Amino acid sequence: MIDIVGEIRRRGGAVRLSEILSSARSEEERARLELLVLWKAKNGEIRLIERGGEKILTIGNPPRARLTGEKPHAAPESLEKAGLLLAVSAPPSSSSEILSLPGVLDFRDAIAEILRSARAIIRVSSPFIDYSGVAFFLEELRELAERRVRMRLLTRQSRDLDFRRAVRLMAGLYARTGFSEGFEARSYLERYSGVLLEGVHAKLIISDANLVYIGSGELRASSYVSNFELGIIAKGYIAEIASRIFDSIWKRSTRIQPLG
Repeated sequence: MIDIVGEIRRRGGAVRLSEILSSARSEEERARLELLVLWKAKNGEIRLIERGGEKILTIGNPPRARLTGEKPHAAPESLEKAGLLLAVSAPPSSSSEILSLPGVLDFRDAIAEILRSARAIIRVSSPFIDYSGVAFFLEELRELAERRVRMRLLTRQSRDLDFRRAVRLMAGLYARTGFSEGFEARSYLERYSGVLLEGVHAKLIISDANLVYIGSGELRASSYVSNFELGIIAKGYIAEIASRIFDSIWKRSTRIQPLG
């Protein structure tokens, strides 16, 4: 995957967005690049401007925390002892200010770290997902499949076309490593006469039973680049209980099949 900031610097400080996107080798890589550009622009790492009808990328201003020499992810001792951190997707206008606060992680970085930490199983509860939101974690998901880490996706969707594209992307990553059985998606949604009786609304991402994200963000593009999302990262006992709760709902859910 292309280093966007490095490419801008290599081109003398500015590059066309179309040139960055043309480096993608597949549809999913292009979707990931498009979202990565917006995410970096939101965080101030790059600037996205229009010039002569073209979208141009230039170097932005680093987060305030790095300018002042603060350690943006250094949590107070009490927070570290509790095993808790905050994961935030902040509005562009206040992203640098919020991410410089102690104990605060960027939502996207936090989820990537949770995915990378898994050794046996990843449990994901995301009521809604979209193709771009999944493609944003393409590298982490591919690595999960290659390391034969099982993935359970619990959602409330099953028919939306973009959702099914996202599920096919994840299932395809596992199939290409010869570990098709490692990925499973299920829906938990019950209606009666058009009235919703039960359904998934919790947003959880659990690595094994050791580390968990609990919050408002989910696997959707808007959660990374436009919405204000807030959650906690917890480890130990809280993660273990969260995994038990997930498994209880999982047993009551319905397998999403076929994926085509």
